[in-house]
Amino acid sequence: MKKVIVAATVPATLLLGLVSSPAHAAAGHNGTVAQPVRTVAATEPVRAKGTPARLNLKIKGIYQKRWWWCSPAVGAISLRTMGINVSQNVLAKKMRSSEAIAGTLDTRAVAVLSTYARKKGYKYTRQNDVHKPARLAARVVHDVGSLRKAVPIQVYMARLPWHRNRVAKDAGHVVLAFGYDKKAKKIRVWDPYDYYGTGGVHDIALNTLAKATQSNGPDRFAGIYYISRI
Repeated sequence: MKKVIVAATVPATLLLGLVSSPAHAAAGHNGTVAQPVRTVAATEPVRAKGTPARLNLKIKGIYQKRWWWCSPAVGAISLRTMGINVSQNVLAKKMRSSEAIAGTLDTRAVAVLSTYARKKGYKYTRQNDVHKPARLAARVVHDVGSLRKAVPIQVYMARLPWHRNRVAKDAGHVVLAFGYDKKAKKIRVWDPYDYYGTGGVHDIALNTLAKATQSNGPDRFAGIYYISRI
């Protein structure tokens, strides 16, 4: 897959893993500033029955053009699986992605994505239960296997194996789940952050991804921008 050349430079503090958390959020670097989310999983049905045992969607992966643009980049790919073409530049503007806050408010990201998705009969909602592997599997299988849509996953970047020991432990990030293997218990993700040459496609163990989600923390931030029908 052809890579997109990234022109932006990476702050020295990020390379050294010394980025500190903003006062208004416990996580949120490299793409997303997490905001508190109300638990709604208990009343919301997640239908994953009758889906393929293994499936990988075809996507056209892109890398983020700015180090704080993971949400716009991932959002653009996700919307494309709905037949909606919008650039990460446009999404970054509408999401108000900002270097000043080192990313994008997840509330704003979801609101903007839903504005586009509603045209196709879908919506995005922040869910904070995917620290549980079974719940993460059900949500990803529903979106990818049933709806055939690629879904954004909000993570702590340093908990991803390919970014370990590179960034601060509370650095926030967003990757895109677009495949899964039920038997192997693995999720296929696209990582838009390629400043270390480690972006792109990764197959990650379900348990590892669940531990990496931002819902796996004391504040129970959103761990997935779950897609469902309106």
